[in-house]
Amino acid sequence: MPWEICGAMVRGASGNGPFFVYQNSNGWHAVGEFEGNGHSVLKSKTKDYHDIRTNYHLSYAEGTETIYQWTGEAYKPKMAEWYDHRESNSQ
Repeated sequence: MPWEICGAMVRGASGNGPFFVYQNSNGWHAVGEFEGNGHSVLKSKTKDYHDIRTNYHLSYAEGTETIYQWTGEAYKPKMAEWYDHRESNSQ
């Protein structure tokens, strides 16, 4: 189960997993499913819905950040970027 730390939802020892977003419009409807160990709601918007960034880690230093945007019906991945912090720490 995710925890909230400094305003961001993160997962503990369970690692990566799904996050679900529901909208209450004449009943609850799933509008997005995200994968990762943390997410943040961004100030940027697409079609009046906030964009969402997720982090999916593969090790202590590697992973992928994905930006999800609203299509008018659901959140879909728009851009994903791989990172490796080991490269920035090597000299």
